[in-house]
Amino acid sequence: MARRTKAEAEQTREQILDAAETVFLRRGVARASLEEIAKAAGVTRGAVYWHFRNKADLFDAMHCRVHLPMQDLFDQVMALEDGCAISALREFCVQSLLSLAANPRRQRVYTILFHHCEFVDGLQDSNRRLIAIQHRWMTSMKTLFERERERGTLVDVCPRLAAMTIHTAMLGIYFDYLRKPDAYDLDAEAEALVNVIFRCVS
Repeated sequence: MARRTKAEAEQTREQILDAAETVFLRRGVARASLEEIAKAAGVTRGAVYWHFRNKADLFDAMHCRVHLPMQDLFDQVMALEDGCAISALREFCVQSLLSLAANPRRQRVYTILFHHCEFVDGLQDSNRRLIAIQHRWMTSMKTLFERERERGTLVDVCPRLAAMTIHTAMLGIYFDYLRKPDAYDLDAEAEALVNVIFRCVS
């Protein structure tokens, strides 16, 4: 019975997160209320508070659902030390774009993040968390390029600028694709787009 109760609680949590995506996408994060999200999820407001402390906590959990699997893959790439890390990073970027094109949840969450989110009314901590994630990724890529330069596999490359170039270019593709997806065919063009980015830093 305990297992069933735990499973049901997890199902309710997922329902609330699904509803939050829908409401945040339609209303924007700042204007959305937990009451609206509870109604969309078919649960009470108390059920929402059972799983999430506040709207910021719910927003963070929504983001983590799509971010953490990619974070695990990114960490695996950053841990490589056999000289193939840059190729693995390139492939990670390609897969990130392909996943964006194929996964409606990722599209919804990142559309909310880039186009429907104002970091006010208690969301400042969420903004700081997102900035910290970006800083971590930038630092990891910079370290990777420093390591490859020491190996002699890269010449005349500034690790910091290389990391910044990849980071900002990928963010730009995400931002623009989510604003006008019909202008892109990421299934066909993701690899070519990433290759252009990496040619700029190699």
